[in-house]
Parts: sequence; structure tokens; C-alpha cells
Amino acid sequence: MSRVTFDNPKVGYVQPLIKMRFDVVPNHEDNDRNSPRTEFEEASDGQPLSLLQEFWVLITENKAWWMIPILLVLSLVGVLLAFASTGAAPFIYTLF
Repeated sequence: MSRVTFDNPKVGYVQPLIKMRFDVVPNHEDNDRNSPRTEFEEASDGQPLSLLQEFWVLITENKAWWMIPILLVLSLVGVLLAFASTGAAPFIYTLF
């Protein structure tokens, strides 16, 4: 039985695969603490956004202005459903 090593020409195809594997692994020695931070890293230090702020960012960044009327109607229906279980229910029924 022959011993298999990385220097063995019979398994030459294994060595490039292993090199490729180690090229993908990040080298943390190159990560200098004084290097300029990316926009993503700086945003991670900020305060988390509220739900309304996240909706606003979604609409403005993706230019999805058509979503505003849909969100307004859904929120209006939600408010009406919430008031339907209170003493204001008789007044809401007159709207329909």
C-alpha cells in the first residue's frame, strides 16, 4: 500500500482543490484595525430603525411610491377593526 501525500504526482488534482479552499477562507491577519471602515460597517454601529423608519427607507430606496396608498388603506382598515370592538362600533357601522 503506498502512502498518499500532497507531493505525490498521482493525486496532483487534490492540491489545487486544497489551495482553492484556503484562498476562500478570509485571512484575518490582513484585517488592519486602522483600515477605513465601509459604509456597511459604519451603519452597523448606528441605532436600529423603527418600523415606520424601515418602511420609509424601503419606499425611498426602492422608489416604491405606489406602496404609500396601499399602506394607508391597510392601516385605516386596521384602525377601523380596532375601533369596531370598542364603544365606537355603532358610529363606525354608520359609515358603511
